[in-house]
Amino acid sequence: GWAAIEQAARGLSQAEVARAADEVVKTAILEQRKQTTTQEVVAKLTERQAMRTAFAVKL
Repeated sequence: GWAAIEQAARGLSQAEVARAADEVVKTAILEQRKQTTTQEVVAKLTERQAMRTAFAVKL
């Protein structure tokens, strides 16, 4: 539920969360589905977290 989504989004910017949500919705539309799942949202947020970590500047 929302707790899992909140946990997955922690530390991401609003823009990163919005992009992840857009990707989930786009996938659902392309697959002609009317709903998405919490797992899909968490997976996209987790991907964003991984990209953020991969491209983080190390000081």
